[in-house]
Amino acid sequence: MASALGAATCSRAMAAVAVKPTVGKVTSNLPVQWKDVVYNAVHALRLCMYRPIDDNTTTANNKLSMLVYFHGGGFCLCSFELPHFHADALRLTTELPTLVLSADYHLALEHRLPTTHRDAKAILSWLRA
Repeated sequence: MASALGAATCSRAMAAVAVKPTVGKVTSNLPVQWKDVVYNAVHALRLCMYRPIDDNTTTANNKLSMLVYFHGGGFCLCSFELPHFHADALRLTTELPTLVLSADYHLALEHRLPTTHRDAKAILSWLRA
């Protein structure tokens, strides 16, 4: 829960959420590989890349489609590391099949708009680099 300390200051109590290996109702034997990467080192923003490992998912030129997944929470709550968002990315990767990039971004109230939109732009710039 976030609590306002002043006009432009906020603090948030967040529990440790790095629990991706335990994915709840999603079976752990899905043919998906994932890893965390930093897309913005200045702000320590990361994303998790999910890739299907089934040989039948690539096209003739060995390319996959790509989906950038921004987790729910209204740009105010949660993290891409929460188990249900991890499960969503696993399902998307398996069922579509596609390369899924599940992105972390700055959250309001600590960061006002358009900071989140700039984070999304930074992800796309990172992809083009």
